[in-house]
Amino acid sequence: MSFIYKIIFKEIISDFFHFKIFVICLAIGVFSIALVNTISSSIFFSIERNARTILGGETQISTRGEYFNKEIVNWLKKQNLYFSEITEMRTMAYKKNSEEMSIIVDLKSIDNKYPLFGELRIKNYNKEQDQEISKLLDKEIFVENILLRRLDVKIGDKIFIGNFEYSIKGVIDNEPDRLTNLVSIGPRVIIKKEDLIQSSLNTSGSLVSHKINIKNDLSLTKDLIKQIKKQFPTESLRFESARSSSQNSSQQFINQLKIILILSGITALLLGGLGISNSISHYLAKKNKNIAILKSLGAKSSDIFLIYLTQTVFMSLIGISMGFIIGVFAGYIILQYVPLGLNIDTKTYFNIQTFYLASSYGIITAFIFTLWPLAKAKNTKPSSLFRYISDTKKNIPGKLYIFISGVLLILQIFITIYLFDFSLNSIWFVLGCFALIIFFFFISNVTIYILRNYTFLTKYLNTFAMTNILAPNSSSKNIITCFGIGITLLIVISLVEYNLNKEINLSIKETAPSFFLVDIQKSQFDQLENLVSNSDGFKNINAAPSLRGRLIKVKNTKIENYKLSDDAKWLKKYDFGATFSNKLPMNSDVIEGEWWPLNYNGIPLISIDKNIANDLKVKLGDTLTFNILGREITAKISNLREINWQSFGINFFVIFSPGILEKSPYSYLATAKINSEKEINVFNKIVKNFPNITVIRLKDAIKTVTSTLKKVSDAARGISLLTILVGIFVLAGAISASYDSRKYSSIILKVMGATPYFILRVYLLEFIYLSIITSFISCILGIALAWIITTNLININFSFNLISIIYAPILGILLVCIIGLIGTKKILNSRINSSLRIFSN
Repeated sequence: MSFIYKIIFKEIISDFFHFKIFVICLAIGVFSIALVNTISSSIFFSIERNARTILGGETQISTRGEYFNKEIVNWLKKQNLYFSEITEMRTMAYKKNSEEMSIIVDLKSIDNKYPLFGELRIKNYNKEQDQEISKLLDKEIFVENILLRRLDVKIGDKIFIGNFEYSIKGVIDNEPDRLTNLVSIGPRVIIKKEDLIQSSLNTSGSLVSHKINIKNDLSLTKDLIKQIKKQFPTESLRFESARSSSQNSSQQFINQLKIILILSGITALLLGGLGISNSISHYLAKKNKNIAILKSLGAKSSDIFLIYLTQTVFMSLIGISMGFIIGVFAGYIILQYVPLGLNIDTKTYFNIQTFYLASSYGIITAFIFTLWPLAKAKNTKPSSLFRYISDTKKNIPGKLYIFISGVLLILQIFITIYLFDFSLNSIWFVLGCFALIIFFFFISNVTIYILRNYTFLTKYLNTFAMTNILAPNSSSKNIITCFGIGITLLIVISLVEYNLNKEINLSIKETAPSFFLVDIQKSQFDQLENLVSNSDGFKNINAAPSLRGRLIKVKNTKIENYKLSDDAKWLKKYDFGATFSNKLPMNSDVIEGEWWPLNYNGIPLISIDKNIANDLKVKLGDTLTFNILGREITAKISNLREINWQSFGINFFVIFSPGILEKSPYSYLATAKINSEKEINVFNKIVKNFPNITVIRLKDAIKTVTSTLKKVSDAARGISLLTILVGIFVLAGAISASYDSRKYSSIILKVMGATPYFILRVYLLEFIYLSIITSFISCILGIALAWIITTNLININFSFNLISIIYAPILGILLVCIIGLIGTKKILNSRINSSLRIFSN
């Protein structure tokens, strides 16, 4: 056995650099998994550590629309609880006598007790100011720096919010209870509570949120919430504790980040597995002579397997260690120096689970792709000493190795699902990822078969090039698979993005309104309609009553106890918009049931969106119970609607029949269509005449949407480019592994009189044909997948655009040719005499 260990040691030392591609392919995938878990666990740890600061208190009570009942505030005071009152809303800000467009701001009113935890840091850039700048005086505001740029103002200047003018006292440097500003529509403005009360702004509109943050013993939070619910059972209140709020508010951002990075890591590992398999197969083929000698000297098949398995495990550990260390270090750099949009101090947190996940995924991947070549190598016969090239096709591994490979594959799928928190999406992703790889491998085999049997290239230069592609030990299939998947993803992303942007721009041009107008009071609507309709460039105005509500029961079952699909869980957490109407809204079609008569006056009925009905698993005749402004209303489902959201018109998930909500304190939501040349004039008119109304210009909203789409598509492109990077290493490894056979072929050609230039042309044609084949397959599949996604998942028209996709196949062709020619440069310079001596030996 000591002899075997000596051989293992010598093999590891002498062949260390033969595993470059093996180690790199493994390290790239482990790097991504280590990176994502380092970042996500560090952010979660930082959020947990700052939970009270992020929420604003130990306990938070919140409501939308109307302010808290005075009895609630008085009850909290009687309990001797220390609390702070906050109101958040969206409104308009503008400069006096300015012709520039007003902007939407996120307005926040605070009292003298704010903040209960953390520190509100303000910059005022005025060293001579003596008073404490963290406290606001009358008619003073703090603003985010972006507002100064957009309104072209500076500290000390005054701007209008509502009917009052406010002086900018300082710039917000840190707002402790604002975890992220990634989804903010406008810059933050902080105002005194008393100033907001005195203003003309509507503090009971649909975009208004009221909060009470309480500083209490965290262990008593549950009991406090129970007492408040018992004391005020009819109030529409929401409760958050420091721990639950920190998890909920950060979950969406971190999960999106986590999914993107895990996608890239798993894709890199799975495709890198092809490079690993290719690398170890060619390495063992070169060791065929050594294995045959060892067998001739009495070594058993199990000894051969142990020698090269140990070597593979050792190299795998190096690759995993490299990937893990670089991933953790990169995570530290990102957390310290890259702005993630989080308003908390994120410290790097090493989680031992990160090491276990990354290393286990890496080692399982390595085993899956090396077990088969190792099992074949151990069956090498001593008689192969008398052959230059051994016939490895007959060395089929036994059933035990097939079983072990299957078990490892299942284990890898389980770990993948675990990384995605056992969600249904993870199962679909795993199946889709494996299906795409299997599909490409199948297509590559079919392509090679067709080229081998139905070749149409007769010129000898083309024949030599095609022979290299079709050679038995060629890595053409792996190269087609790796590069093909990367190019396919790039094409899909580009076409889907092009069609989305085209659909959005077309809708804006033809049917979409110019403005959304929110929180129009009943008394204001006629005046507003008159102002807009008499403006230059007026086309149309549409409006509907708007209320905020909350679903509390589904078929007499409390929503808290009702099992909802993942897509419908938001109904448990958030309010929604509702309206009432005797007419079917535009851009809606009843697909099941019937709309109520115009003069309907019966039991409460509702019309709901068909997707919500599917998520809630309800049908016609079932009942839903809502809390609308503290009033419980149970209504029967009368019909289901299909809503055309692409029109950007007014529509609601839930519409009530007439006679139920007319006497409720509702506001109006409206849209207005104006000629583009007159938009700014009408916009400023509305803001200055109705300061409480929030006016959202659709073009500005679309910019935010398209910016978000670009970020998502850029992240997806990153995954595609990572797969292409892996493909580069697979190609480099394939060229390196086939060095001897390529060199042998080139020497034969040189003996026959071929010049280095001729051989260079042969190799160039080989890589051109290989890249063209790959790009052709990728284009067909990419266009097909993009068509399926746009027409079936997004439900928009599909348009082909050559400019959007041409860069992907060109990139593939250039990379394959450049990497291929770099890898064969040394072969062209080899001398005939020395090479013949080596091969003869």
